[in-house]
Amino acid sequence: MKKITIIDYGTSNLKSIEAAFKYLGYDTIVTNDKKKITNSKTLVLPGVGAFPVVMNYLKKKGLDLAIQEYILRGKPFLGICLGMQLLFDISYEFKKTIGLKILSGEVKDLHKENKNNKLLVPNTGWVPLKDNNLFRQKNIISHGKNMNFFFTHTYYVEPKDKSIISSYFNFGEKFICASVQYKNIFGMQFHPEKSGKKGLDLLEKFCKL
Repeated sequence: MKKITIIDYGTSNLKSIEAAFKYLGYDTIVTNDKKKITNSKTLVLPGVGAFPVVMNYLKKKGLDLAIQEYILRGKPFLGICLGMQLLFDISYEFKKTIGLKILSGEVKDLHKENKNNKLLVPNTGWVPLKDNNLFRQKNIISHGKNMNFFFTHTYYVEPKDKSIISSYFNFGEKFICASVQYKNIFGMQFHPEKSGKKGLDLLEKFCKL
């Protein structure tokens, strides 16, 4: 059975994602050890916390370089919520902060897309996903009727290359990136570990890559 390595960066609530993988029958290791991260078979960067705080921690521990090296080896990587946002060039959460720069794009504030304050921010709840017609890879995320996933976030990713966006969601009149997929990299703004059976099915697909 494949072992799933989950990165511990000090602020994330790891219990739900760890429990989800264990429910699916996978062994897990939760670690901030650079060598274990680089040498892992399947790597997950979970997402609870503030971008500048977590990015500072990753750099201080040398985990930024470990993540970059792991991804360059072509092994499957999953970033969830903040874990996806950290992959990009820059974030404007609290202050301008440079990210891992593995994918090109920016992390922006949903408040600026909330015209006339008609929408709730943070965006929290069950949201249906929409296809991206520019996406050409084999998509591990199923779309269609009743394909809702659980979101809770104030910031969102805007990738420079729109063809890596594997699904969108509607925030008012704006289409916002819900997930990305590029080679061995998978990112989800929503929380599959909190999205019931559909979320578990999605994690299962990722684990079987």
